[in-house]
Amino acid sequence: MILKICGLTEYKDILFCEEIGVDLVGFIFHPKSPRFISPEKVQNFSCKKALKVGVFVNHDRETIKKIAKQAKLDLIQLHGPYSVEDCRELGASRIIKVLWPDSYDNKKSFLNDLKKYCGACRYFLFDAGKKGGGHGKEISALDYLKIIPKHIKWLMAGGISPDNIETLAKEISPTGWDVNSGVEISPGKKDQKLILNVLKKIKEMR
Repeated sequence: MILKICGLTEYKDILFCEEIGVDLVGFIFHPKSPRFISPEKVQNFSCKKALKVGVFVNHDRETIKKIAKQAKLDLIQLHGPYSVEDCRELGASRIIKVLWPDSYDNKKSFLNDLKKYCGACRYFLFDAGKKGGGHGKEISALDYLKIIPKHIKWLMAGGISPDNIETLAKEISPTGWDVNSGVEISPGKKDQKLILNVLKKIKEMR
């Protein structure tokens, strides 16, 4: 099971994630985010095991390509109205496509989008609300996540913390977990004890 810690801004937290075996480390390049970090800073963060994920919100493709190269990203996470063509142009094997289950009127339209993007991304990421992320809210439409075809790989986001991950795991079976605000002292400042606690609970569920 995959663990992604997102919204990282401090190198000490990245080194800690590497040390304990976190799989993915996420960096937010959206200027309006309280967890924004510059590509210049991320390019100096070296990871030996964890994959570096860049989070993009409505950036154009050329800007994403430029930042991905500069920051030495392994994966690209797309928030916004990105098309299948956008995903393939950026490299389907490194795309994490974000969808918001709560924004769909019915399960059929949700499944149609999964089918449409399935061959154009490496993972889906399902977040709470109808747009954005990192707000600490939980997904309301958990029933939608119970009908995802087994061959689809996906990450669960939305207010994941040591307090609720076990309860959620009894309801759904994601490929992995995306954790951000649930392991923070303040936006971008992570609590290493909480990260370790989440990881321990994930290992216990395996």
